[in-house]
Amino acid sequence: MPVLRRFSTILKRKPTEYISSIFSSHKVVFKGKEEITYKGGNQSSFLLNKVFKNIDSIGVIGWGPQARAQACNLQDTFKFHDIKTKITVGLRENSTSTLKATKAGFKVKSIEETTKESDLLLFLVSDSAQASLYKNILSNMKDGATLGLSHGFLLGHMKNNNEEFPENINVIGMCPKGMGDSVRDLYLSNCGLSINSSVCVEKITEGYADKFFQELADYPSITRPIDLALGWAIGVGSPFIFTTSLQDEWVSDLVGERGILLGGLFGIMQSMELLALKYNQPMDKAYNETAKMITGPISRQISKNGLTSVYTDMIKKCDTNFKDTFRMGYCLSYKVAKPLINEIYEEVVSGNEIRSVISAEKNREMLCQSLSGNSKYWNVGKNDEHSENTENSLEEVYINSPTSAMCAGTYIGAMMAQIDVLIENGHNYSEIVNESIIEAVDSLNPYMYRKGIDWMVDNCSITARIGTRKWGPRFHTLYSNNVINNKMHTVPHEEHILFKDYLNHPIHIIHEYIRNMNKN
Repeated sequence: MPVLRRFSTILKRKPTEYISSIFSSHKVVFKGKEEITYKGGNQSSFLLNKVFKNIDSIGVIGWGPQARAQACNLQDTFKFHDIKTKITVGLRENSTSTLKATKAGFKVKSIEETTKESDLLLFLVSDSAQASLYKNILSNMKDGATLGLSHGFLLGHMKNNNEEFPENINVIGMCPKGMGDSVRDLYLSNCGLSINSSVCVEKITEGYADKFFQELADYPSITRPIDLALGWAIGVGSPFIFTTSLQDEWVSDLVGERGILLGGLFGIMQSMELLALKYNQPMDKAYNETAKMITGPISRQISKNGLTSVYTDMIKKCDTNFKDTFRMGYCLSYKVAKPLINEIYEEVVSGNEIRSVISAEKNREMLCQSLSGNSKYWNVGKNDEHSENTENSLEEVYINSPTSAMCAGTYIGAMMAQIDVLIENGHNYSEIVNESIIEAVDSLNPYMYRKGIDWMVDNCSITARIGTRKWGPRFHTLYSNNVINNKMHTVPHEEHILFKDYLNHPIHIIHEYIRNMNKN
């Protein structure tokens, strides 16, 4: 028998070095940085029987949006491929979700019983609930079982407490780049294809060490943790999968939701209310040319054709003043957003944002205070009946609209600032595209187009809600004072370089690659 290496040596290996022996990997090099990606969909799902043949039971802890969506997607995929692995939902005693999970076709057991029985345990309760439950969960898992996380929040919380995962379990991540409702809705409407996800192997039990790095054929009863993560991702319908680390995942996720995905979006769009006054517009017109435009036609344009297409389409359809206004909005926004998102990044990495979420549980009254409908601007949206599928062409939305031009440039400027902050801090390009662009335009923005940006602020996860309430006002103040009320009417010569950098940025090619990978 080979001598097993100590667990500490395993941690030195990067998750991106974990190559599947079941699924075909794609090595891509973005700006000199090698990444390992996988394609999901039909070309990979037929291999799922190999992944789960030695997994008797999967436990799903929770019945919130992610837990419900992932459990249902896995159940449907397993039925289609005749996979015999049983899926059990673990809920607290007298949970109001028990009947819902049962009606969805799942056997429901207690959290403790589900934890003890599961070979793969998907811990999908909210971040704050994880912080209160994780010690019992980890102590009840059986030897050699695998803990699955869809967010790295727990890792960050344990780091704050100087804790580590126990030696007797594996820990993997499979993190969909979108909200739970999107994970399920896209799966149902798109023939089993859902939303992109990242995967990682955070920890391998000591008993897996040498087996993991040798040919799987030598150990037919062993399923590699990376294959479990990939099988999980493909099972829930991810069309494109990229590798990362759990640390990078939770950092980029928290930065994103405090930035352009929600906190920054809310603050920036709220500042757009001032444009109604600046251009003497009625509030409903201003709202439709800002909040509705960004979450609707602009997002659909970016999703289909990329970030630069918003501007290049304008060149064909709009006058010079419009293009100048877009460029001015972009440059002002980028310069305002970049230092603020750098500050957000530092606060996230330090653990302070996670501490804010944990402490918020002690002050739940603050979470109950509504931010929606607190101005004429947001009240307009309450009676808006736009459909997600409304075909608003760019020409119809943009022509002769300085409000739209300013808003579009401002939004994309902030998004590019977040992208550059993540690049400068060493995140994978695939992760950056998904966290800053795809999650916005393919998951969150379409939802907010129907429901309202302000509605989302009051109904998102506690983690996102805390971040939005903390950073949204910062964006609002800075943009109101330095973008909307800026006295500059033309773009200074030196800032043309900043705009040229946007048009030639490598992120556009990478986004195009991922969009093509999403096609089944």
